Amino acid sequence: MNEYTAFFLAACDEFCLRESCLSLLSQGVKNFLFLVPQTYWNGDPVTKEDVESVTVVHNELCTSLSCQSEILRLDPLHFPGKDYEETEAKMRNHCMGLLQQQQQQHVLIVDSDELWRKGALLSLDYFLQRSKVSVATITATPIGGFPGYPIVAKKEGLLVYMRSAERFSNSRSTCTYPAFLDRLGVYHFTSTRRTMKETIRKHIRSTHYGDPLYDFDGWIEKVLPKMKPGLKNCHMFTPWEVWKEVRYFSEAEWNDIPKSLKSYLGGVE
Repeated sequence: MNEYTAFFLAACDEFCLRESCLSLLSQGVKNFLFLVPQTYWNGDPVTKEDVESVTVVHNELCTSLSCQSEILRLDPLHFPGKDYEETEAKMRNHCMGLLQQQQQQHVLIVDSDELWRKGALLSLDYFLQRSKVSVATITATPIGGFPGYPIVAKKEGLLVYMRSAERFSNSRSTCTYPAFLDRLGVYHFTSTRRTMKETIRKHIRSTHYGDPLYDFDGWIEKVLPKMKPGLKNCHMFTPWEVWKEVRYFSEAEWNDIPKSLKSYLGGVE
């Protein structure tokens, strides 16, 4: 297996940072890099408590779990005059350059609300060893609402792998068209947090908040309270339907989820 570095852009432990790291550690990842910005995209400051939530996980990785882990602080205001998505790309590229200098070639792009399914990295590694691609996405299962339920999506892929020589062009998009791996992937708790208040705040702090193509305010008021199995057309992106329908977890999926997260989720039928 390739030697991978998991790279998190994490202003705080959004939902499952520790569980995300443990899911990768159990699959062979021993190197971690955390980029903690000074502010959220809407300008709210990242508090000491936010930073501490990342530091706790970093310290555990370094001590009791014997991993290599590093935390960097980078202020997005270092890149004035850029929109949020371009600024995010520049921040990520800064870290990719550092990883390249450290001769760490294989980078997993992870957020603190993503949980890797058992066997997902082995499946990805098998694909990478044979295809030699430099950028890859894998299947993502979006989770939305509070409590959170899985959502049937249109073949949703999440960019998770880049060689350190590659660069981001916009947010989590890359300059190179990624290969798509339609196999075991990740659970993406994109619209679920530990409370309804945190769930709403997550969307207000999004890089897309204020984008005319997204109706976040209407979604928070009219859709989020109704996010239960059977709800259709429930995405905040207005030009077309991205999320088809909310559903229950399958038994296999529910067995994948750590006990520490289940109290925030809706469960099986």
